[in-house]
Amino acid sequence: MRLKSLVLRDFRNYRSLDVDFSENVNILWGKNAQGKTNILEAIYFLATARSFRTLDRRNLIFWDKEGFLLSGTVVNETEKNVKITFFKNKKSAQINKRQLKKLSDLIGVLRVVIFTPEDIFLMKGSPLQRRRFIDIYLSQVDKNYIAALQTFKKILIRRNSEIKRRTGEKTPFLWDEQLSQHCAYIIKRRQEVIEELSKAAYSYHREITKNKERLKIEYQPSIKVNEPEKENIFKYLAERRKKDIEEGYTARGPHRDDISFIVDGRDAKLFGSEGQQRSIALSLKNAEFNLMCKATGDVPLILADDVLPVLDMERRKAFFPSIEGRTQIFVSSTDKRDVVNIKGDKKLFRVFSGNINEERL
Repeated sequence: MRLKSLVLRDFRNYRSLDVDFSENVNILWGKNAQGKTNILEAIYFLATARSFRTLDRRNLIFWDKEGFLLSGTVVNETEKNVKITFFKNKKSAQINKRQLKKLSDLIGVLRVVIFTPEDIFLMKGSPLQRRRFIDIYLSQVDKNYIAALQTFKKILIRRNSEIKRRTGEKTPFLWDEQLSQHCAYIIKRRQEVIEELSKAAYSYHREITKNKERLKIEYQPSIKVNEPEKENIFKYLAERRKKDIEEGYTARGPHRDDISFIVDGRDAKLFGSEGQQRSIALSLKNAEFNLMCKATGDVPLILADDVLPVLDMERRKAFFPSIEGRTQIFVSSTDKRDVVNIKGDKKLFRVFSGNINEERL
């Protein structure tokens, strides 16, 4: 899987951009706030139908414009052109000029694993960040998961609205049966994938810590049932009905789940050093990359956004050799000397004020 080219119109600080990429390593370098991350964000949006920096798509529009366009040519056995437009709050997506019903229908045409400085602190961040991580991974490998998650969120809004209108708890909420069905699928898939991530990350973590640490990743579902089956979850929600009415919202479900990172039996969120956080982040990204390869049969792109300054030399040497030559890499940096030693055929792009120029290495 490769991204052959990218077209931007009125996206972030790019009025107009057309660029062809190397099949191997693409280095984006320049001073801060020039547009390096915006290019990675555009690639990420083409893959996942969302930004990794903002939930409000209006923030992606060039100043004083009414919308943006993203387009990319993806090569994977055949060429596919993926196009996204957002204009006056209306969004649309096309693959090879064929209109898609939903923006999320394009997910999976291009797959990416992104590594940002924020990932270094994932284990000490909010549960929302950790849920978002697992949701984006699963959305790229499982179309059923996207559908279940989207439907769950819609039903949750309706259930919470019903909770605010209810006073008695004897009869089930209108949406509990459907909610239970989608909860069951989401919880099962999260459980399965986190177990796989834990196994994959364990081996790599042992390697980069020279067998000094043991990493375990644990799923912390907020719905406590022996088996995440629809009937069990329906019963659990029924038992909590009175409590939900008292609190005024649905207090248990996939929207309240979390993930724990355990190093040598201790929760890294509470006891992990900054060095351990960096090692965990590397192990998690390596595991995510390898699991996505295994789950899809395709090799995802790597987007590394200015992560080198937060990694020491030893961890840099551990990360890039594990992916070099296996995939297409996009890496941004303020100092090109940090990244020119990445192995593989390269293109070097200097980014400045919403412009991009290819330079000789």
